[in-house]
Amino acid sequence: MDEQLNPHNALRSIHEGMEVYDAEGRKVGAVGYVQFGREDMSQRDLDATVTPNFNDPVNRPYVPPLLELEPEDDASIPQELQDTLVNSGYIRINGGLFKNDCFATPDQIAQVHEGHVHLSVEGEQLIRL
Repeated sequence: MDEQLNPHNALRSIHEGMEVYDAEGRKVGAVGYVQFGREDMSQRDLDATVTPNFNDPVNRPYVPPLLELEPEDDASIPQELQDTLVNSGYIRINGGLFKNDCFATPDQIAQVHEGHVHLSVEGEQLIRL
């Protein structure tokens, strides 16, 4: 499937393990984690994060997780970038043995094509740990 994405629904088409390629077609790594941002959440989702009704199995709300950085990530990402990631959401890309992990925001995702994520930027432009 070839899917053009807009920033508000880009993350919904991506899952862990998908290979990620930059704008030049170079493999950046594989998706290690998908984090929905506050901008991707509907008002119902936001309300559900405050008072979810987990006792009702039929109407149990889907609550996308909010940003949870690892303790070692917290110190290496400036607060302004953390705020951007919280609001927009991101994919964390596992770089492999010899590359640091990095983050791509939804506006850096060009498309999902045949199970791969294609970015609109070069790998060097991503937020790195």
